[in-house]
Amino acid sequence: MDDHPYVYPYSRSEARYRGEEQKHEDSFRLNVECARAIEQAIREHFNEAAEKLADDCAQPVLEQYGFTRVKFVLANSVNEMGMPHLLSGDVRSWAAQTFVPPDGKYNRYFAADTAAALLEEFIRQANAVVTPDRWLDGWRYAAGLYAAHYAALYLRTYADGSASPAQAAATGALVGVVKSAALGDSSVSYDADALTKATADWGDLNATQYGQLLAAKARLVGMGGTYAI
Repeated sequence: MDDHPYVYPYSRSEARYRGEEQKHEDSFRLNVECARAIEQAIREHFNEAAEKLADDCAQPVLEQYGFTRVKFVLANSVNEMGMPHLLSGDVRSWAAQTFVPPDGKYNRYFAADTAAALLEEFIRQANAVVTPDRWLDGWRYAAGLYAAHYAALYLRTYADGSASPAQAAATGALVGVVKSAALGDSSVSYDADALTKATADWGDLNATQYGQLLAAKARLVGMGGTYAI
C-alpha cells in the first residue's frame, strides 16, 4: 500500500471542470518539490571522478515522495527535455507508459533540470529500488531476493576453511548454460552470457541467481501494463 499523498492525474483545466482545484494544487506543489529534490540528489550524489551517480542516489527521494510520484515527475522530465534524442529508446518508451496530462507552462515547473545522461541513470536507479508502493503484494518476495543476493555475495568472502557458508553462497552463483564438458576429470564449463545480456545495466545483480531473478521481476514491474501475467 502506498502511504504517500495522492498523485493527481488530471490537468489544471480538467481539475477546474471537476471542481477539484485544491487536489490539483496540492499534488502539483508536491510534484514541483519532488523535481527539485531529484535535482538536488543528483548534484549531491554525482561522483566526478567516476562520472556517475552514487548507487543510493534515488533512495532518499523515493522514500520521501514514493515511487508513484517520482515516476510521474521523471516521465514528465523526459517529456519536457529539449533534446530527447540524447536519451535511450528504452527510457523514452518507459516514460511513454506514464500519462502526464499536457498542462501548458505548468509541466515545465515539475521537470527535473539535469543532464540527459544523469537523468537516465537516476531513472534506472529508481526502477531498481524495491519499495512497497511499487511492488505492492510482491514486495516481500522482492525484498527476500534482494537480501539473498547480497547475503550470497557476502558469504563468498569467507575463507576456504568456512566450508558451510561458502557452500551456501555457491548455491546462489550464476551458472548459465553448459558450454563444454569433458569426461576425464569431470570438467564442465558454463556460459552465462545469454543470462546477463538482458540485464546488462543492472550491475552486480548479474552475479547471483537471486539477483538475476530480482532484475527480471523488476523489469516486469517497470513495464506496467506491457505484460499480461
